[in-house]
Amino acid sequence: MEQSLLDEKNRKRVKNALFGVVLERKGTLVVTFLCAYFVTLAVVSAIPGKTAYAAYGFRTPDEAVLTTVEALIEEPRHIEITSIGVNSAIRNPFSRDIEVLDEELKKGVARYPGSARLGDQGNMFIFGHSSSLPVIHNQAYKAFNRLGKLKSGDEIVVYSDTKKYTYRVKDVSLVNDHEESVAFNTGVKMLTLATCNVLGEKQERFVVRADFVKSELLEVLSADTN
Repeated sequence: MEQSLLDEKNRKRVKNALFGVVLERKGTLVVTFLCAYFVTLAVVSAIPGKTAYAAYGFRTPDEAVLTTVEALIEEPRHIEITSIGVNSAIRNPFSRDIEVLDEELKKGVARYPGSARLGDQGNMFIFGHSSSLPVIHNQAYKAFNRLGKLKSGDEIVVYSDTKKYTYRVKDVSLVNDHEESVAFNTGVKMLTLATCNVLGEKQERFVVRADFVKSELLEVLSADTN
């Protein structure tokens, strides 16, 4: 009963923390971007302690895969940003429902439904939790800590099941909710990351834009920079 009450309180906090980095797709503005974080150590400590990181399984594609992998449109599975210590699973929810997104964010960061996937000529939008609390059992709640510390030129690596995709940070901005428009159909491969600024005003968000650099087959010395 106590856990059920805590879960209900968490859900209400998530809904209250909903913010709108405005997403633009085919001329339609969608104000549904989620960035929830918990404001008391007691609440976070009550959440079951599953870690966001799961060891990424590298494999060497067989000959058949090698001939077709370049044309694949793939879902992102894992993200690494060595310069700020980010190492997280990426979830790929199908629904934009707040409760669905909240559940996915307990397991890692998430690609926003409808944004580009790996290999698409468009903008892949990934968002995640940040927290300033000193003790958190579920590491997913601080998956994007220090995102605002990124600098132009820093490297971001995103993995699919078959390839490693490298991006280079273009710019980092601190914006207010409803202030930033994120276009999905950019016509070029790019990546946008976002999270709350937990040490600033409650409406502030860090937004990172990165350009696509190259993709490489896992454990295979070949690259695609087109």
